[in-house]
Amino acid sequence: MRVLFTTIAAPTHLHAQVPLAWALRAAGHDVRVASQPDLTEAITGAGLTAVAVGPPLGADRWSQDVVEEVAERWEFTGDELWGPGGRMRWELFDLCELRRQRLTYDYVQSVLTAWTSLDHQLSCSAGMIDDLVAFTQDWRPDLVVRDPVTFAGSVAAIASGAAHARLLFGLDVFGHMRSTYLE
Repeated sequence: MRVLFTTIAAPTHLHAQVPLAWALRAAGHDVRVASQPDLTEAITGAGLTAVAVGPPLGADRWSQDVVEEVAERWEFTGDELWGPGGRMRWELFDLCELRRQRLTYDYVQSVLTAWTSLDHQLSCSAGMIDDLVAFTQDWRPDLVVRDPVTFAGSVAAIASGAAHARLLFGLDVFGHMRSTYLE
């Protein structure tokens, strides 16, 4: 069986996938890991086959790009965006809220909008999606395993006819927030 793992170019996201990737490889499956080029060295360093897709993520600039995009798109300034010590207000992206009284439609909509329209567009760029779809249509994996934030993996799996699954690296905060939104 051909198995393709997909992750954004963040070593912590990759490291959560390595044990399963190696278990499948040890069982005789053909395993590859697709990510932006800035993760290639970490993938090969883990002893796995890397597939570079899309432009580099540039994680060193990525967080700043998200902050600038939030500020520009929502016209946030000063205390609206920045908290004590010049740190961005996390509540704009807080998927971990569990208090039912806080989980109003407007709250959930704004958090999901922040993640999907800002963070995910930067972490899974159109170039990454295009390259990943082209690779899966050529290589034809049987299964695509994606980390919770690499939605490009699901898109590529559907485009190539492969089965796909999310491999969680922690609590399923995206799934919980989506379920709350659908309620």
